[in-house]
Amino acid sequence: MRDIALPLSALMVLMSMIVWAGIRAGLAPLERMRKQVEVRAPNDLAPVQLETAPTELHSLVVALNSLLAAVQSSMAAQRRFISDAAHQLRTPLAGLKSQTELALKETQDPALKARLERVHQSASRSAHLVTQLLTLARAEPESHAALGRTHFDLARLAQEVTADLVPRALKAGVDLGLSEDSSAMALPVHGHALLIKEALVNVIDNAIRYAGRGSEVTVRAHAHGAWAVLDVDDSGPGIEAAQHEAVFERFVRLSAGAQSLGLNDDGCGLGLAIVKEIIERHAGSVRLQSLNPQGLRVSLQLPKDSLTTH
Repeated sequence: MRDIALPLSALMVLMSMIVWAGIRAGLAPLERMRKQVEVRAPNDLAPVQLETAPTELHSLVVALNSLLAAVQSSMAAQRRFISDAAHQLRTPLAGLKSQTELALKETQDPALKARLERVHQSASRSAHLVTQLLTLARAEPESHAALGRTHFDLARLAQEVTADLVPRALKAGVDLGLSEDSSAMALPVHGHALLIKEALVNVIDNAIRYAGRGSEVTVRAHAHGAWAVLDVDDSGPGIEAAQHEAVFERFVRLSAGAQSLGLNDDGCGLGLAIVKEIIERHAGSVRLQSLNPQGLRVSLQLPKDSLTTH
């Protein structure tokens, strides 16, 4: 018994190690597939690649890829519908705004003029929503990948956008300007200049609209380590700290009196949602910061000289 027990115990240990190694090797493809799925971004619907998997696992991968393809097709169809509908609505809405503006100039009846004012405001809100939806459609992954990427100076872009929006700020009674140190150095970035311009226009336009007459809006471009940063400061009522995250959601309505992005008069609640979508597609980030004694800072951070898309 003693002569048999020792080799039998060694054989059992050896067989246990062989079985453990075999099971681990057999489950390795499943572990690799798990890691592939875990590291994916929520909007990454590309097929799962697992060529070395056994036949039994291939059927699971094929079924999963079929599901991803169906979801991708459904989302693409929804985005195309939104984009096509927005394009089709732009022309009649522009015509409606023009006609109401002409009617407002020609009519002298106070009651009719009040009704025309409401029609004009509704048309303006609808036109703004259509524009925002088109911008959002361009920021989606497929459209984002189709746009051309270029190297450009973020500081110069900030100067151009600020200059373009000065007439709008003057009309709203807001003092819009660029900080003195913004033109001191170049901020080279690599990305979709049109989309980043849309994001900056959204931020500055919202600051002008909701900061209030007599307030100040200052745009500052500067470098912070490996990041190119655009800060838009305003001296308006600001947003409560508890709502800083909520305003990045689409169609979110803030409480009355808060600085809302797209929720007053001709707003639609897509302002910061679009900004976040665009900046995060460029591997950047958007932050809100309350200023003292009052006001809000919106910071857009982009990596200098590099572009990483999700």
